[in-house]
Amino acid sequence: MEHWDHYWLNRKTVTSFANSGYDTGYAGQLAQFWQDTFAGLAGSAVMLDLGCGNGALSLLALRSGKASTILAVDFAAIDPCQLFADDHVLLTELKQISFHPSCKMEALPFAEHHVDLAISQFGFEYSDITQSLPELFRVLQPNGKAVLLCHDAASEISLLCKAGITVLNELLKKGSLIDQLIDYAVRFAKTDAVQLDARREYNKKLIMAFQQYRMGLNDMQASFFNDIIGPFVSLMSNQSELNVCDFEHLKKQLGFELTRIADQVQAAYSIQDIRRFNDHAVKAGFNADIHPFTLNNLPFAWAITLKRT
Repeated sequence: MEHWDHYWLNRKTVTSFANSGYDTGYAGQLAQFWQDTFAGLAGSAVMLDLGCGNGALSLLALRSGKASTILAVDFAAIDPCQLFADDHVLLTELKQISFHPSCKMEALPFAEHHVDLAISQFGFEYSDITQSLPELFRVLQPNGKAVLLCHDAASEISLLCKAGITVLNELLKKGSLIDQLIDYAVRFAKTDAVQLDARREYNKKLIMAFQQYRMGLNDMQASFFNDIIGPFVSLMSNQSELNVCDFEHLKKQLGFELTRIADQVQAAYSIQDIRRFNDHAVKAGFNADIHPFTLNNLPFAWAITLKRT
């Protein structure tokens, strides 16, 4: 879980959509889906956000005015209040949410029939549903329900993650471009006037290597590569000393990123996975309504509503 701990504790985003329009929370059609979900509730509901990350969905629930209590659990060591301590407005909202870090969905720390509505945006699918579905059934009120949006294996998110896995696996190989960048940092860590010309020539060779590598990628892989290599290029442009630790730190972050997006690909549901999910939901005691959720007419997620039978 270190890769998810690192993600949630170091990136100032409330969602798992880093570097996107959702960094500060859900908007548009996605936000409307959840607002419609909250609309039918009484104003004193106990809500449970499963796989909450830094609280994007919990914040929507809070702002709906329909929750008396918002519980938010995540298996990662989240700490949203610390991360956003310098944002007074957001911090005030986050403090109204009861966050439970390092908490498994397969073993929820809540009493039976305690929750009116369980919600999840790209979280529940990371759990072991053979255990998490019965546990969800246990904590829901007899007339309670769960609404989940789960990763779709056919979505652009999943396809981008697969492209990223291809690129990162190649770049993190021994002797690859990333290692060449670190060797460059070691070689020119202290650049005097004599070495400056040699460093410039080495820069040109590396840039050419980047361009040659990118030519062999498809559009989605190339886009991912550009995001990866950008921070390294920024370090290369430093005209004074090169800090080798900075380059090594970026490489370590790429390792975390590879593991994280591999988790997303593995968690995403295919049609066959959805059939399996439905079988386990029925076995746990739920009636399940499952249908595709699209954004801009493209696959985005599976919308799942579970009601106790």
